[in-house]
Amino acid sequence: MIFRLTKKFSLLPFAAMGLLCYGASVHASIITTNCANQNISCTLNELVAGASITIDDKLFDDWFTDDASTLPVDISQIDVVALDDQPLNPGLQFNANEQFSTVGFDEIDFDLGFTVSVIGGEARIKDNSLELGQFTFGQDNVGGLITISEGIFDVTGTLVGDKSVIADNLFPGDTSLFDAAAFSPQASLFVTKNVVITGDRLVDVVSLDSFTQRFSQIPEPTTLTIMVIGLVSLGIGRRRPVEVNSK
Repeated sequence: MIFRLTKKFSLLPFAAMGLLCYGASVHASIITTNCANQNISCTLNELVAGASITIDDKLFDDWFTDDASTLPVDISQIDVVALDDQPLNPGLQFNANEQFSTVGFDEIDFDLGFTVSVIGGEARIKDNSLELGQFTFGQDNVGGLITISEGIFDVTGTLVGDKSVIADNLFPGDTSLFDAAAFSPQASLFVTKNVVITGDRLVDVVSLDSFTQRFSQIPEPTTLTIMVIGLVSLGIGRRRPVEVNSK
């Protein structure tokens, strides 16, 4: 008689438990303070007035703006939406709601900044990204330019990274919609952005609808341990059965 001994079924529950715990441990939650659209988004005006957004253990606060545009930007119309769809890569989406639009030689020249900090656990921010979302160049445009330049500073004020994205209607080959910067793990960062939007002749119409910012993190040691245990258990559970002859 041949008995087939296998560890597959005894270990699979532990593997599943480990992976489930990992998923639960990195699930992000959103909390907004002093914002009308509670736990979803804030207007830029609310944030500048002292509101904040927390995504899991990342706090976005200390916001400021500086507007040198030819036509003033109404920051009460700009929505900042918390993104928790990628637990290890939380971020913000900026929806302009027609505030980043120009006609002719009018120019948007707009600065904004904020602090992002780790408020609990041992996770650290290790890089971030910037991506242009939807934008429009008028059908009769000759040119049109959209740029966002960014600087990232540590708690001492030292520049640790910079990046820029661009949409260029006159020179499409210069267009670059995504950029990322990597740096040594940080518990707190100060991020500044300069948004510039302009046309190249009187009939040019240029509009930026949205852009997205994300901050990748190093998982906490306990999170990594749980994930490794789950994956190792799955690997062991798939070992070939051992056959034992019994006379």
